[in-house]
Amino acid sequence: MKTNFLIESKYISLLSNSLLLFKNKGENTYNFRCPICGDSKKDPYKARGYIIHNEGTHFFKCHNCSASMHFGSFLKEINPGLYGEFKLECLSDQEPEEKQRFKTDITKFAKRRSDKFAPLKELKKISQLRYDHPAKEYVVKRKIDNKHHHRLYYVSKFKEWINKHVPEKFENTTHDEGRLVIPFFDENGYVFAVQGRSLKKDSKVRYISIMFQNLDKIYGLERLNPNRTFYICEGPIDSLFVPNCIAMAGADTSSKYSTNSNAVFIYDNEPRNPEIVRRMENCISEDKKLVIWPDYIQEKDMNDMIINGIDAVDLKFIIKNSTYSGLKAKLEMSKWKKI
Repeated sequence: MKTNFLIESKYISLLSNSLLLFKNKGENTYNFRCPICGDSKKDPYKARGYIIHNEGTHFFKCHNCSASMHFGSFLKEINPGLYGEFKLECLSDQEPEEKQRFKTDITKFAKRRSDKFAPLKELKKISQLRYDHPAKEYVVKRKIDNKHHHRLYYVSKFKEWINKHVPEKFENTTHDEGRLVIPFFDENGYVFAVQGRSLKKDSKVRYISIMFQNLDKIYGLERLNPNRTFYICEGPIDSLFVPNCIAMAGADTSSKYSTNSNAVFIYDNEPRNPEIVRRMENCISEDKKLVIWPDYIQEKDMNDMIINGIDAVDLKFIIKNSTYSGLKAKLEMSKWKKI
């Protein structure tokens, strides 16, 4: 049976004839003029589009327009007809049991719907708001990808909304305000908590968390695949910038997810913060994998990194190349604390 990697390689070859200045740079790296932005209009020999290999698959990245995506998405963008053949071959090449598992997974995923929490029906998703809406502007300003806008909601009066469904949760609603609503789903897609994020810079209470069930406050479980490498960060919004990532959001780090051998911990880049240093040193002493940010990263968290120009593809590579455990982690940790 072919792997998706081999199928991707085949379709890169088929696509190469239509890519200007296409060159095979070796080690599964390909260079060509970006067909999305057209590359340089002044220099016909500029070629800043790349297809690179990472963890058994291929990604497209342009160093001119900063477009970045999985190879399949890139193929769909520039050659829909060839993309149809590519997807068909990927599916038809699966073994019977894999096909069955694929069907089962799709069925399970289809049931993960926000209507399992009726109060969300009353709210608009960020994806449904006008671009001049304050909540939409907030999300866009934080450079949260459009593909995640449907995961976030807005409510004009947060406390009033909560009191409607959890009577007398808030005694005083005098200073109620509009908030970004971040729902927490369990593994089966049921909402067990929500977090309300203030849109005001000077808000005394930036986050308000409401628990509907007595579960660990972990964000992103409905999207998690714990059977492959996954990441655990601190904040829900940060988790949206990394594939297969959850946020502990104050949950106990002894949960089944944090003790999973596939887990990689990502803490904020704050070497002067004693609590973060303590948590990172605990990770190392327990022989867990964690990210220790390189010294050229100055931003405090992943959202700040994205806002300041590090795109999602580059962030993924930085994380991969900055993941340590054991003695190497101790060495890197000693350097990081001195930054």
